[in-house]
Amino acid sequence: MVNAADSQLQGLELSAEFAATDQLTLFTSAAYNDTEYKNFVDGTDNYNGQEFLFAPKFTASVGANYQFNKRWMMATDVIYRGDSVSGYTFDGSGNVTDERRNDSVTLVNVNTEYAINDNFRVSGYVKNLFDKEYITNNQTGNVLDVGAPMTFGVALRYDY
Repeated sequence: MVNAADSQLQGLELSAEFAATDQLTLFTSAAYNDTEYKNFVDGTDNYNGQEFLFAPKFTASVGANYQFNKRWMMATDVIYRGDSVSGYTFDGSGNVTDERRNDSVTLVNVNTEYAINDNFRVSGYVKNLFDKEYITNNQTGNVLDVGAPMTFGVALRYDY
């Protein structure tokens, strides 16, 4: 691993939560990041003036949490992550000639929870509800990492 000698990150992040009713809470967030390697040479590869790897410019989310009664709750969120540079191609002199990018993606997640009593809770979730296919690591050659497919889960929780 190599550390960039000089870099710059500027951005803004906003978030808000609103209790619409005693039962319904709404939330949202958004972020913008502007990144640049100022002085970063790795061997002969010159990253100066390039964006940080794996740093999307835009991210955002919106969601809601609804408490039906003391025992039953449901929540959902929609998360957006913009595309990002995942790798650079360099010429023989170490100058950037091309870039590889990760996909932007919007995912929907759902969670529900039921309190069996004061100590036991059972919850279930679905992540990536619409089973979106997207690239999370597109660095070199024909090797790609992809995002997790639709995932279901159930959990039991005991508080003592």
